[in-house]
Amino acid sequence: MVIASILFIIGLIGLWKSSDWLIDSGSAIAAHYQISPLLIGLSLVAFGTSAPELVINALASFKHQPAIVWGNVLGSNIANTTLILGLTAIITPLCFKQLRQTRLLAAHALPPVCLLGLIARNPTLGASAGCVLLLLLAGYMILLYRSNQLPCDSDKNSTPLRIAMPIFVLACIALPSFAYLVLTQATTLAKLMGIPELIISLFFVSLGSSLPELATCINAAVKRNTGLVLGNIIGSNIFNIAFVLGVSACIRPIAWPGSLGLEAVFVLALPIGLWLLSTIVHALHRGVGIILFMLYGAYILYYLL
Repeated sequence: MVIASILFIIGLIGLWKSSDWLIDSGSAIAAHYQISPLLIGLSLVAFGTSAPELVINALASFKHQPAIVWGNVLGSNIANTTLILGLTAIITPLCFKQLRQTRLLAAHALPPVCLLGLIARNPTLGASAGCVLLLLLAGYMILLYRSNQLPCDSDKNSTPLRIAMPIFVLACIALPSFAYLVLTQATTLAKLMGIPELIISLFFVSLGSSLPELATCINAAVKRNTGLVLGNIIGSNIFNIAFVLGVSACIRPIAWPGSLGLEAVFVLALPIGLWLLSTIVHALHRGVGIILFMLYGAYILYYLL
């Protein structure tokens, strides 16, 4: 158990660092091509921070581990919208102004609605359901393209393209390696400790794969780059459901565990609540951030008690 725990921690650290390299180099590439911070967060950075979930779920699908597949995606989205968004809102108010100029907050609520509709139709998601989710992703990318009318704040001191590109490629190679280490050791720990794989994936694996979002958002909040924070969270949540689950379902059918009713409510209610909140207030302030943070704490206590 000691060796498995050490390898699990090494895997999480490696996953975090390689994702960090992917984010930094990807942001530098995007800045080179004059893309606004919000759209960088919604697209390239969101994809980069969702890469751990993608690799872990692809491997779990090949190994026929649906508990890991569902727990990782749903746990990551819940952590993103409560823990990470709450912490960053405590650091600095997150302004909704740029997002309200687009339909992206409404689009944020569409993937979970579609996902639950597919599950209600057939609790086992197959290739056809996976293709529907991937089509949602295509629609999201088209919406992003049409929203590229925001002012650009490219960083003149960002990493040169000739340096950023090799780092980006290296990070893409390192991510699957560390993700495989996390997946195998998480499964080993679950069996050794007698803990169900679903619980391990909902918390340990999902939190580990959410470390890139956490690091990126806190760093951006400290620098008052609220566009990148909201873009990263919203983009990552959309990528997790539409892309990560879509690819997982195309690899192998994944059955919905009936024990995830609470997670289904969270994943559906949180984006809808965020969208409704944006129509009432101009920014996500510290008070709401504290509520979101406490909500994640209550969610953990629910499983511990």
